[in-house]
Amino acid sequence: MKTTIKNLGLLLIAILLTSATFAQGVIWATVKNPDQITQKEEWLILNAQYNLSIEQALPSSRNQRLQDVYEIKCDCDVNDLYVSMVEMNGVKGVEFGPVYKSLDTPVDYNTFNNYGVAPTDPGYWSCWPLKLTNAAQAWHFSKGDSATIAISDQNYFVEHEELIGKVVHYDVTNTSSQGHGTAVAILAAGNTNNALNANGLGLASHGYNSKLALYRMNYNEVLDASYSGYRVVNMSWTSGCTFNQYIQDAMNEVYDNGTFLVAAAGNGSTCGGPEAFVYPSAFDNVFSVSSVGADDMHWNTFGSGGTHQHNETVDLMAPGYVVPISAAPNWYLFGSGTSYASPMVAGVVGLMVSLDSTITNLEIDTILRFTAQNIDALNPDYIGLMGDGRLDAGYAVSQVQRNLDIENSQGGISPIDDVFVISKPDGQIDEDVDANAIIISNGESMPGNVLKRIEEENLKIINMLGQEVKPDRLSTGIYMIIKENVVIQKIVVN
Repeated sequence: MKTTIKNLGLLLIAILLTSATFAQGVIWATVKNPDQITQKEEWLILNAQYNLSIEQALPSSRNQRLQDVYEIKCDCDVNDLYVSMVEMNGVKGVEFGPVYKSLDTPVDYNTFNNYGVAPTDPGYWSCWPLKLTNAAQAWHFSKGDSATIAISDQNYFVEHEELIGKVVHYDVTNTSSQGHGTAVAILAAGNTNNALNANGLGLASHGYNSKLALYRMNYNEVLDASYSGYRVVNMSWTSGCTFNQYIQDAMNEVYDNGTFLVAAAGNGSTCGGPEAFVYPSAFDNVFSVSSVGADDMHWNTFGSGGTHQHNETVDLMAPGYVVPISAAPNWYLFGSGTSYASPMVAGVVGLMVSLDSTITNLEIDTILRFTAQNIDALNPDYIGLMGDGRLDAGYAVSQVQRNLDIENSQGGISPIDDVFVISKPDGQIDEDVDANAIIISNGESMPGNVLKRIEEENLKIINMLGQEVKPDRLSTGIYMIIKENVVIQKIVVN
């Protein structure tokens, strides 16, 4: 004990000699008995020097392991806090904690003319992202009437003209900055098809009639949104540049609870460069969105140049350069950032869920990828780093409708029997699994007993266009196995 205290004391002296001030450090760790920890001599010495605090990191989690995770903060360098906690008895699994920051770069209102758009002409500048992503066709099938999109962000102007009548959840005690969250919420599901405001300006959103549940910017709030029943959560922020297993477990919990997670991929300089992984977007089970401009270019040809994030964790592209936004009542401007690309995808997911309340996260993911527009020819330097292409809202939502039409025309899906083998994305094979689909990951083959049954019973496989497809010709997408004009199983190739 004395040796430990001595070492800690030397560490504290070294810190004082090397720096006068530090930003707040944050770590997460497993702590079984926090009350005992805070009575330890080591803790008391550190607390006197660094003003430590400890609180449960994810109290809304229903995972017992995550119930034991605590967030420890200090007025010190995070690396020193990390070392101190690793050495402290009773504290295990130390990880660097999240530091939340929004992901946007505002462009001044008066610069509209720099992009060849007159500020008095809202007809063009207020809707180019909707035109590029074919939103009008999506609204032909769904306007999101039964959907609610959860937004996790800083704070919101809930009395904004674009949010009136939209908000079903909001924490009135929230005192954080309101501009960023307001812009994000409006892009996801702000008032659409409403009259222009007094300044002759107005915006429309992909989510159209979808409602909004507005949460704070942290992972526990994401858990709250999921357990409140919301099917999609948008996260236009970063919590850091390193992997954290506790947070990955929380994201898995949310995904497994049936909530589709969408996140901004990063703004190029985030985490040191556009190739860097940015979290939460880089976590598994989080759908990562980066940016294109009105010309489908990933390079920002309309603004200051440069690119937002492009790496193997990116799943899709959406408008994110020089996007028309509103950050406060009667304040309309352009903004650039994956913060603005991400909520457009979340808005489309709201349309999809509204159209088919039984649609699964895997089906949402597959359809968004399957229907994305290939923009490789315009962006040869970023091939393989832009996910599956640029969001096509109309195509995506139309495929949900086509999926429903096929099921209805074939008498719906009959009860799943035990003949099928389910192939999981991790490559494991489970017998007699009660699931909605045979899941085939890239590089896998159709389970042998399924192929045998298809041949012996003369079953058919049809795609989302209603066309018959041979078992060896399945590319990414959703398919259905038909027996005597009844859909008996789905196949999802991801």
